[in-house]
Amino acid sequence: MAPFLSILLPCLLTAGILALSLVMSIRDIRTREVYDRDLALFCLFTLSFRLLTLESFMTAGSPWFLHIRDLLMTASGALLLFFIALVSRLFGRGPLIGSGDILYALAGGFLLTARDSVSFVALAFLLAFPFSLFLFLAGKRKETLPFIPFLFLALLLVRAGLRF
Repeated sequence: MAPFLSILLPCLLTAGILALSLVMSIRDIRTREVYDRDLALFCLFTLSFRLLTLESFMTAGSPWFLHIRDLLMTASGALLLFFIALVSRLFGRGPLIGSGDILYALAGGFLLTARDSVSFVALAFLLAFPFSLFLFLAGKRKETLPFIPFLFLALLLVRAGLRF
């Protein structure tokens, strides 16, 4: 790949990831909906970014199955979110986490390591806690909380280097 493209493409993908995340966050706040096309594009951008910035992927002789394994391990945060959603649907008072939230966590995990993927989801819950506590104390228990904005903020913080 030309040096110019190796710098330009990740920058363009990063801009696309940020713009799509912002659009999905605003839409989730306003309508509590996440469009499939936005999620598909977000997934395409995050996966492309991972593949373009992975040094060992571009070197010859590196086993392809290790890259597939690493990519699957980045889904650990989304699997945690899926498990929480499943438990809340089975034993709670209905769906608390939407499929768009799970798919966003899956695609966002492509930008992170497996450990950071779990931290990303845990941090999103920590960021959402004060807002959900406020809704609970204000007596608005039936009001749902948009979760994509918290996932977006958590993704930015973990990607910036916040670890716990």
